[in-house]
Amino acid sequence: MRRSTQELLSQIPREDLERRIIQMGHVEIDRDAPVRPADTSSREISLRVRKLNADFTCPICLGIMRETMTVMECLHRFCKDCIELSIRMGRKQCPSCRTKVPSRRNLRRDVAFDSLILQVYPDIDKATEEQELETKRVIQGHNHKAYADSVRHGTKVQDVRRKTRVALGSQPEGEHERMVQVESKREELIWFSMYPDTEAKGGALPHLQRRFLRCPGSAQIRNLKTYLGIKFQNNGPYCIAVKSNGQRRVLQPVRTLDELERSYGVHGKPLELFYSLEQAS
Repeated sequence: MRRSTQELLSQIPREDLERRIIQMGHVEIDRDAPVRPADTSSREISLRVRKLNADFTCPICLGIMRETMTVMECLHRFCKDCIELSIRMGRKQCPSCRTKVPSRRNLRRDVAFDSLILQVYPDIDKATEEQELETKRVIQGHNHKAYADSVRHGTKVQDVRRKTRVALGSQPEGEHERMVQVESKREELIWFSMYPDTEAKGGALPHLQRRFLRCPGSAQIRNLKTYLGIKFQNNGPYCIAVKSNGQRRVLQPVRTLDELERSYGVHGKPLELFYSLEQAS
């Protein structure tokens, strides 16, 4: 008759059982569950090497483990060079579970695991090279798919715009002008960034929490000064300048972002503006 877990646990000395609980942690045990017998048959189980890759991969370098070292506190395995460098340069903890690892004395060489890896991968360098080639093929496949999806999306957008232009020709003049104005407003949004002006004599201000902004091209410098007043609790008045060819130019309140983009903008980069407290006269 198969004995239950309760009967087996009752035969273990209490001191050994408490010591094992401390080592394993307080894990709930179903004491009435039947004990599974050990499989002593000589049958063989075939597994694909890819299913074992996760067990043979170092979590730090993501390569096949070399000179495997085991952390004694948590039994996680790593390459020798990887875990020693991590403990020496990092926070002295296991990279997988954050268990404290005070020094290299808490590491043990796992020769048996190295021999198991050599049985699966007789030539580790060749296996690593094959894995890198496979990863490269997968990345290239994803890139080709992303490129094809991008071309397909671009074609759809062009078709929609072409149909919109054709439809505009058959609409009344007033409706056509309204849609053109809406489209132009969408295209007038301008990206720009604002930084404290270190060259200003009026007084330094802290960095904005949101440095990069996007506003319509019709927005004026006075609107940006109002924005600064809200962010810095009206600690004004403020001065906004632009720097071009090494020269600092103070901007008038009526200047618009569209004008500044045409005069001082650099292709491919957001317009850079510098703010400070206005110098007292």
